[in-house]
Amino acid sequence: MNHWSLARSALPPFDLDTFHAGHLSPVLFGSALKGIGVAELLRTLGEWGPEPRPQPAIPEPIQPSDKKVSGFVFKVQANMDANHRDRIAFVRLCSGTFTRGMRLKNVRSGKDMAVSNPMFFFGHDRELAEEAVAGDIVGIPNHGTLSVGDTLTEGASINVTGIPNFAPEIIRRVRLMDAMKTKQMAKALNDLAEEGVAQVFRRMMGSDWIVGVVGPLQLEVLGSRIAKEYGVPIDFENMNFEVARWIESDDPEEPETLYRRAENQYCRGSHWCAGVFGPKCLVGGSGQTGFSQAALHGHQGTALTAAPQIETFLNDVKTAFNDGRLVQLKLMGYQGPDAALKSVAIKKIVVKRQDMLSFTYRYKTRDIIKNHILPEAMALLRADLGAVFRTALLETTEFDLNFEQHGDKVRIKRRDANRDVPSTSHDRTKHRLIAPEGKSLSACAQNRGCARQCAQGCTG
Repeated sequence: MNHWSLARSALPPFDLDTFHAGHLSPVLFGSALKGIGVAELLRTLGEWGPEPRPQPAIPEPIQPSDKKVSGFVFKVQANMDANHRDRIAFVRLCSGTFTRGMRLKNVRSGKDMAVSNPMFFFGHDRELAEEAVAGDIVGIPNHGTLSVGDTLTEGASINVTGIPNFAPEIIRRVRLMDAMKTKQMAKALNDLAEEGVAQVFRRMMGSDWIVGVVGPLQLEVLGSRIAKEYGVPIDFENMNFEVARWIESDDPEEPETLYRRAENQYCRGSHWCAGVFGPKCLVGGSGQTGFSQAALHGHQGTALTAAPQIETFLNDVKTAFNDGRLVQLKLMGYQGPDAALKSVAIKKIVVKRQDMLSFTYRYKTRDIIKNHILPEAMALLRADLGAVFRTALLETTEFDLNFEQHGDKVRIKRRDANRDVPSTSHDRTKHRLIAPEGKSLSACAQNRGCARQCAQGCTG
C-alpha cells in the first residue's frame, strides 16, 4: 500500500482525452504468468481504446466511415510457425467491412490478390477471420508479395503515409561462418529485413552483406534468429562507416551533383526505393534483386560516411588524383577472407579519354587488374581501408602519406617527397623486331608465303 500511495502522489491522475491525444500512458500492474490482471487489462483496452480515426493518406485521408475496404501493412513476421516457414503480413483495416475471400488491390504493385485465409491472432492462438471492420488487425499469409507500407484497397489508388523509418546508427559487415550456406544466409537476411529487424545494404561491386541497426540489441536478435530459425551461424565485423542517411534530389537534370556528393556503391535493398549513384541514378524498388536506370527525381538513396581519419586520408587521395599529382597508392596489411591476396597497387590511368584508377590485386602467382572511375574507387577504398587493409601508403609528387590502423586507433604520418609526374597512358609502346617501314615487310605483303626468303634477305 505504501508503494500504491507513493505512485498516486507522484503521478498525475488519468485523463482519457490526454490519453487519446497521445500525451499520457496509463500503467497497469499484473502478471500474465500467474493470471493476475489479465481480464482487467483486456477490459481496460476495450473501454479506453480510441475509435478508428482518419488515416493519413495520399491523395486524401481515409475516413473510417468509408464503405470501401482499405488497410495497410504495418508489420511482417516470418517463421511464426517454424514447421511451415510461414510469412504473415499484419494489416490494419482503415475503412469498410472486410470478408474472407475478398480480392484486394496492392497499390504498390498494381495487382489484385485473393485473401483466402485471413487470420486473427491472440497470443499463440490463431483463427480464421470471416469478417473484420475498421480498426481490426488481420494477418494475411503470403510469400513475399506484401511488404511494410503496402496499401490494400478494393480498387482505389490510395497510399497510406506516416509509417516511420529510422536511419541506422550502427553498421556492420556480416561474416558467414559456414561458406556452404551462402544462399540460406541471403534468404535469412532478406526475410528479416522485410520484418524490420535490420536494414540490409549490398555493394554493387563485391559480395559483402552489410546490415544497419539502431541499437546493439538488434544485432543480437538478428544473429540469434538467423542461427535458430535458419541454422546459419554468422558474426558481425566492424566497418569504417558510421552514418547512413537518406539523400534525395528534386532536380532530374543534375544527377551528377548527387553522384559526386555520395560517391558510394552501397544501396539499401530491404524496403522502399534504394539509390545507387552512378552516371545516372540506378534505382531499385522494394524486394528487387536488380536495378534499372531512372532519374533521381522522386527517389531516395543511402549515403554512408566513413570515420573522420579515413575520410581525411581519402580526401588527400582524391585531391592528388584530380590535381594530377598521384604517383601510386598501396594498400597493405590485408586481413580479409582471401588468404592469397597480398596487396593492392593503385595508379591513375587514362582509358578512352577518361581518368580512372587502376587497381592491381597482387597474388602470390598472378595479378588481377580492375579499372574504376573515381567514385567507384573511392567507394571501394572507403569500405576496405582500415577494415581489411590495415596500412596504406599514398605517394604523390610532393609528399608521402602513411596510413596505419592498430585496433581502434588510426595514425597518419606525412613526409615531403620530390617525384616526377608519372605517365597515365594506358597504351604501352610496342617493341617491334621488324620496322613497319622496312622493305622486307613490304615484300611479304606483296608475296605471301615467302617468309623463308624474307629471312634470307628477300626484297620481293
